[in-house]
Amino acid sequence: MRCKKTTMNPQDKRSAAIEIFVLTLLSIALTTWLIMASLVFLSYLKTPILRPKKGPPIKDLPLISIILPARNEEENIGACLQSLVNQDYHNLEIIVVDDRSTDKTSEITKKFAASDQRVKLIHVSDLPDGWTGKNHAISKGTPIAKGELLLFIDADTEHDPNCVTASVAHFERKNLDALSMEPYFEWFGFFQKLAFSIFTLITACIFPIFVVNKKGSKLALSNGQYILIKKKVYEKIGGHRKIKGKILEDLALIENLKAGGYDYNLVLGTSLITVKMYKDIASFWQGWSRILFLALKSNLLFAAALYLISIIISLFPFTVLLQTFLSASAGLPLFTVISTLDLIVVAVIILTNSFVNSFFRMNPLYSLLHPIAVLAGMTILGNSIWLALHKKEISWKGTVYRIPSRP
Repeated sequence: MRCKKTTMNPQDKRSAAIEIFVLTLLSIALTTWLIMASLVFLSYLKTPILRPKKGPPIKDLPLISIILPARNEEENIGACLQSLVNQDYHNLEIIVVDDRSTDKTSEITKKFAASDQRVKLIHVSDLPDGWTGKNHAISKGTPIAKGELLLFIDADTEHDPNCVTASVAHFERKNLDALSMEPYFEWFGFFQKLAFSIFTLITACIFPIFVVNKKGSKLALSNGQYILIKKKVYEKIGGHRKIKGKILEDLALIENLKAGGYDYNLVLGTSLITVKMYKDIASFWQGWSRILFLALKSNLLFAAALYLISIIISLFPFTVLLQTFLSASAGLPLFTVISTLDLIVVAVIILTNSFVNSFFRMNPLYSLLHPIAVLAGMTILGNSIWLALHKKEISWKGTVYRIPSRP
């Protein structure tokens, strides 16, 4: 007796094909997230973390010249300077470069200079063609710097009294040529915190800090709000004059440093520096749109790949999760092969997000809103791409810069 050959009807074939497609995408998402999680965990567990601490003073303290470029920073400059003059590292000078300010930046600085001879003020009245404002301001401050070490900081930073001492101690202990420090970012509002949570995650995956800090590695990542560098090394690599038109000057400076074979560390200092970058959504939107696409080297193909990967590994698993709960509410089984795999993917996403956020003192609950954070990040990246490729210019602190094909 012959068995009848069973055939699947078209609807069953479609259902089977959809299941295979969903399982394939979830498998890709899980594999990608496991790789990303490994990079993230290795990166942050191996990253030096500097904290305030008391101990014996460093012997033979080198003179440090702090270069502080400032353009219309009356809201920030006072708190920043106060935190600098309060440093327990006393062998320093503070050079404030007033870059064409039209507010009380200069006035406030003069009050500090009158009471503390370590504070010096110089003025910049114009911006030559081919320069960005910050690069030009720093280039005017460095020639008068007397220090063996140069420290570049931004006016929107506030420093723990032990900040310079802690960074110099690590600098000397590791025999470095340059060091940059990641601060604690004090964000204002839900949207800023949400978007930042995804930016930190992406950065940790594209620029693993354990690779950045590896001797001989060419991968560069830095924070322009705190860069400590030997003056002789700074001069050898051409300083800010060599990168005068670069919008991402901090990244360009460290790329030149690494190309020269010098030793560098990026460290975490969230208990040593606090940054208040953007006071509202508008400035946050403008600020990140200014740098995001440039940080990807203006590579449209890479940006497109990032969009596609984000959809597959971040948005798709949460879409499946939503569909699973909707199906369960209709009486269908909650735990299937697809739903179980999807729950594993979502769990890895939330765990990895929470881990990164913990280093920047972010509420772990933001990890639960990962898909919304991804959409926010994709929107800002889209605006950054539009500015670079369509408008071809950005406006920052009252100056309009043309965007070159490469940052």
